[in-house]
Amino acid sequence: MSPKQLQQPLEQLHNELEQANTNDPENSQIQGLHQKTRHYLDTIDQEDTPFDDFREDLTGAMVQFEATHPSITLAIMNVIDALNRIGI
Repeated sequence: MSPKQLQQPLEQLHNELEQANTNDPENSQIQGLHQKTRHYLDTIDQEDTPFDDFREDLTGAMVQFEATHPSITLAIMNVIDALNRIGI
């Protein structure tokens, strides 16, 4: 699996975060993860994209959103699974 194959799970996460951000525009955690996800979608084709840091961010966010945003949690789990499949 190549980093390009992260595109679909990242887009799904981005869409979930965008919807949550619309419903709760004051939530800085959602806004921050939304911006990071957009950044990784924009740089997915670059060889030196540091997905390790993003993985840590996702793991922390998953714990934060588990009870309040189950759809975001599922999307995060899908991205983490994709990262696992490419060895990150």
